[in-house]
Formats: sequence, structure tokens, C-alpha cells
Amino acid sequence: MKVILEMLYEEKTIEIRGFGTFYSKERKPRPARNPRTGEICPLDRRRVALFRFSPEVREHIHEMPELREALAAEAAKFMASKEKFTEMQSLV
Repeated sequence: MKVILEMLYEEKTIEIRGFGTFYSKERKPRPARNPRTGEICPLDRRRVALFRFSPEVREHIHEMPELREALAAEAAKFMASKEKFTEMQSLV
């Protein structure tokens, strides 16, 4: 784990064949909202760690019915939160 973190810090990509790829990406600055107070707070540029499953793992996950249902539920939650965020932005 320590090696992966060090490599991500150095902006390198770590590929584990047949499993997936760890990589880091720089996110642009953007406004965010404090959910407790509603205050708009600026988020600076930042580097985040990301992971992408290999096609084999992704296919295997989608073949499992219980995971397919969980992924569908998460996708529905994501789309609902995205719509809510868009509505909030239009009010600002």
C-alpha cells in the first residue's frame, strides 16, 4: 500500500494486469457548498487518487446479479444527487 501511495504522489500510474489501474488526476478549482451552513466555499486545485477496473473485472462484476442491483441503485442515487446539485447551482 505504501508503494502505491508513493507512486501516486509522484504522479505515476500503477497497472495490475487483469485487475485494474491506480492513477492520480488533478481536479480543477470549483465552488462547493458547506452542507451544514449552505455557505459557498472555494475548493482549490487538488490531486485525487482514482482507480479503474480492468475490462475482465468489470465484466465479472456485471455478471453478478446482487452487484448489478447494487450498482443500479448507486447509479440512481448519483443521478438524483447530480440533479439536486444542478438545481442548487441554478439558484445561486
